[in-house]
Amino acid sequence: MTIQQFPVLLLVLCTWAAKIHASPWAPFQTDPAWQSPGCGLQKAFIGRKPWSPLYPELQANYWTFGWRAEDLGAQEALRIKGVFAELRYLSWTLYDSETGDFLSHLNDAMIEADPDSEGPLQSYTLRVVSEEAGQAERSNQLIVPRKVRKPVLVLRYYEEYQAPNPYGSQKLPRIERVALVDDTVRMCPPPLGWQLPAGNAKNIVKAVWDSRKMKNPELQFYRVKGAGLYPNPDNIYVSTRLFTEEFGDTAILRVKLPEQAEIGRGGLIRYQSFCIGNLLNTLTPKNGCVMDRALPRDAEGWTTLVISDRADVRAEATRLGYASLAKGTRFPLILMRQMLAKDDFPGSLKAVPMTEGSGDLEGKAADLFIGDYAPRGFYCSAESFLKLGLACHGPAL
Repeated sequence: MTIQQFPVLLLVLCTWAAKIHASPWAPFQTDPAWQSPGCGLQKAFIGRKPWSPLYPELQANYWTFGWRAEDLGAQEALRIKGVFAELRYLSWTLYDSETGDFLSHLNDAMIEADPDSEGPLQSYTLRVVSEEAGQAERSNQLIVPRKVRKPVLVLRYYEEYQAPNPYGSQKLPRIERVALVDDTVRMCPPPLGWQLPAGNAKNIVKAVWDSRKMKNPELQFYRVKGAGLYPNPDNIYVSTRLFTEEFGDTAILRVKLPEQAEIGRGGLIRYQSFCIGNLLNTLTPKNGCVMDRALPRDAEGWTTLVISDRADVRAEATRLGYASLAKGTRFPLILMRQMLAKDDFPGSLKAVPMTEGSGDLEGKAADLFIGDYAPRGFYCSAESFLKLGLACHGPAL
């Protein structure tokens, strides 16, 4: 079996196992202690738990609710009642579970609080209806297109730094099936088991293959298309493949970020992080992310991130005032995730052009468009970094 064939085998095995009684998603059941009455959110993908797929951010947690479109009548809706918990970010996103394609979504800045809601934790009410219902577009509503047979809702919570738990310390939102005419509660639709999007094995294989084109002793980042893996429309990613076996066992990145006060709700960006991803299985290694609040900055606003599997290298990085991550995998990809950047932020990844699959990367590196706000880097040997710090490469970037 070749390296290029491995992701296909992995996804085939997971898809096959999902169709039999011993589902591979069984360990991802939502904790009953945090469920609300009603239909319940079926699957939980807690970022810090091992084996969560699809390149999870370790500060992010997802819950899913899937159903067959035919099981929700044209004059019925899913009613969702929740609260704006103490989180960095909250959103509800609707996807086609057969393809993994994004359909529509509402994030916390788009959701209107209930009119009679008061106090620090305001409540909200959403509705999900079929296009067959003929409902006009309105606030707090998601519409399932006619062509979609198996919709799935994904609730996303991004935790604040050092949050006490993944739930914002609140019960999960309540989901109910109701009649449109009078809100009468009806029996929940039969749950639709979580599934990997069909046809995405070849996309992952292509991503692994295309990543070889990033092989360069000077690390630059590119904005690439996803592989239909339930993308969050509020995030933009730039990434690069790490080749530490060829160029040096330690990778060093430098990037400028906004001031801490400009990160968060109402700031220039809502969230930013670096994560290591395994190209072959879409997993994030344990402790494989570092979020904005945990990124130390020097007097000029620069962040340095040192990536090495050696504990002594990471310890030296900490002593020097840098962040660090372990590579954690033989086929590492590093992603910079940026959420909801304002248009006037000069480091917005919206300014970086998308690369088209195997198209030429020439002239599309992120730093060519947003300058110091894009990560750049280089490789060194561990011994050289331990002796020279950033000078291991010569003049620091």
